[in-house]
Amino acid sequence: MSNQLKTLRSAFLATTAMTAFSYLFSYLSGNNTREPELLAKMTYRLFPLTSRPTSRIIGWTAHYTVGLLFAELYARLWERSPYKPSPKSGLVFGGLSGLAAILIWKFTLDAHPLPPAVSFTTFAVNLLFAHLIFGLFAALGYKDISP
Repeated sequence: MSNQLKTLRSAFLATTAMTAFSYLFSYLSGNNTREPELLAKMTYRLFPLTSRPTSRIIGWTAHYTVGLLFAELYARLWERSPYKPSPKSGLVFGGLSGLAAILIWKFTLDAHPLPPAVSFTTFAVNLLFAHLIFGLFAALGYKDISP
């Protein structure tokens, strides 16, 4: 399988697993930690003439696009460094990505003129654990699975 296909598989699997975790975390915590919905809400508030369904599509597309970008970064690291796709490297990359995501979301929410109400501490905890899951599933999705 080509590296591009492995990266796409990795991105889809990792982003889906991460998102499922965020939805479960949101349900259990009673806080909105659902990244695609937060992106949709920020889009709608920034561009109020955009319909809500279109905002949702933009939110989900942005979320999976960022997942693809992270998976591409991981793939390049796995192909060009001593690190290979494994649960350990996935968790390390995921943890580092989680820290980056916390900073990016903090900046984005602070810079947005009408940000959604978010308990940022709860959201940051979700982001860290969600990205650990992302990294783990990205590694599993990138590894060759042929015998």
